[in-house]
Amino acid sequence: MKKWLILIALCIMPACAPIYDTNYEIIPPQSHSGRLCANNCILAKQSCNHACSAEASTCESIRNLEAQNQYLEYVNERQLNRQPVLKTRSSFTGKRYCSSSNCEARCRDDYHICHTNCGGQVVEHRVCIAFCK
Repeated sequence: MKKWLILIALCIMPACAPIYDTNYEIIPPQSHSGRLCANNCILAKQSCNHACSAEASTCESIRNLEAQNQYLEYVNERQLNRQPVLKTRSSFTGKRYCSSSNCEARCRDDYHICHTNCGGQVVEHRVCIAFCK
C-alpha cells in the first residue's frame, strides 16, 4: 500500500511544476523612418491575424459540413436497412481540428522580426503564472 502512495505522489509531483508564459516588451525604433516602418509591421500583423481568423472560420464551416454529410449518410443507411437511428449529428464532429493559435504565433514572430528590422527591439520576459515557488 505504501509503495502505491509513493508511486502516485511521484506521478503527481511533475504536474505541479511551474508553468511559464512569455510576455514581450516592444521598444519602438528611435528614428522617424523606423517608427513609420514599425507602423507598417503592425498593419501587416493585423492583416495576418485577420487571415488566421478567416482560416479558422473556414475550417469550422468545413468541419460542420463534413459532420452533416456523415450524419445524413448514416441516417440514410440506417433507414434503408430499417434500423433505428441511434446517433446524433454531434456524434460526427471532431474529426477535423480547427485552431488559429499556430497561425497567430507565426504572425507574432513575423511581427517581431519586422519590428526589429525597422530598428526597434523586442525583449522577451518569461513569467511564472502557476505553481510558482
